[in-house]
Amino acid sequence: MTQKEEFQKQLDISKGAEIAKEAIKNGLKIEWETDLEKIDFSIFGYSKDKEHLRVEDVKLSEFPNRLSLFEEGLHGQMVMGDDASVAYFAFLVSKGVKVTPPLLGRYWERLNGGLLQRSDCGGSDGTHRTSFCRLLGYKSIPMVIEDVFCGYVFSVDKWLFDYRDNVISIIEKTGAKKYEIKRDEVTAYHALSGGKIRIMTYCRPLNASELYETK
Repeated sequence: MTQKEEFQKQLDISKGAEIAKEAIKNGLKIEWETDLEKIDFSIFGYSKDKEHLRVEDVKLSEFPNRLSLFEEGLHGQMVMGDDASVAYFAFLVSKGVKVTPPLLGRYWERLNGGLLQRSDCGGSDGTHRTSFCRLLGYKSIPMVIEDVFCGYVFSVDKWLFDYRDNVISIIEKTGAKKYEIKRDEVTAYHALSGGKIRIMTYCRPLNASELYETK
């Protein structure tokens, strides 16, 4: 970005901050781009396989809220960091730019080899957009949903674990079930409260039959 472009962006951010503060009082209509074929996923920093994505309205409570916005900082420099991102977003919205919905990754894992359950692991992109929507009083907004399988959780008192060179064998103590996970598919192990262990694998989109289990 040239100095001239940076200067113009800072002007836009300054205007956007005033727009954002005014919008908190009066509301500002956000026009969302909900057609997956028209969304430029490069804004998320990586490409996406649209086949495994969908757009649906989601309660903002599902999305992390980590920003305290528009609190005046040192030397009156309020429009910095997170505030600057939200202010610039407000400026674009005021110009009628269609907004790409936030990306919400719902991560799933199998508990004791059974049905899929939601994991406390997850990922998202769009904190500044959702923070601004909260300021406007939105309770839910369109989001791009990506359902991802991320691994397994086993209760250690119910299973035997055989850690070998190429595979981890997990055998139910009753002998009823046995699972084998290739070690080159595993990314991490985590001890969990309640006497459980999480075996994380490389993330992959859920296929249609697996996704049906999550409903």
